[in-house]
Amino acid sequence: MKDEKETLKYSEPAEYAILIQDGNRIKYNGTRFDAIERLHTDFATIDVAIIPAAEVPENWAEMSVKDGALVPASEEVIAARKETAKEAHNADMDRLRQVAYVEEADPLFFQWQRKEATEEEYRDKVQEIRKRYPKI
Repeated sequence: MKDEKETLKYSEPAEYAILIQDGNRIKYNGTRFDAIERLHTDFATIDVAIIPAAEVPENWAEMSVKDGALVPASEEVIAARKETAKEAHNADMDRLRQVAYVEEADPLFFQWQRKEATEEEYRDKVQEIRKRYPKI
């Protein structure tokens, strides 16, 4: 029989939020109901903040994880997040524009080549698509 020193003692299970630092952004990885010690063991290899679910601040996405705690994000991290968001937005707009060009502008281009539409109609359609899916 094990003596008491060898028996692992865990705190009472509770609901904890898991927030993971992933490069320059922070991800909410849901909640887990367990003892805090087990959760720290489960997530020992990554930069993570494990906090009571009821204590997750509303602005958690604007923060960073450092040494297992949520801390305000640095100016560098905030700037990198903005740049990443801009790049993602522009990539989305490129994809949407490409679909619209194929479906809407390309037919007008070929009609213009066959003298069935005007160059102005084609160019207006291209501008309409660019306005519909603006880049930043």
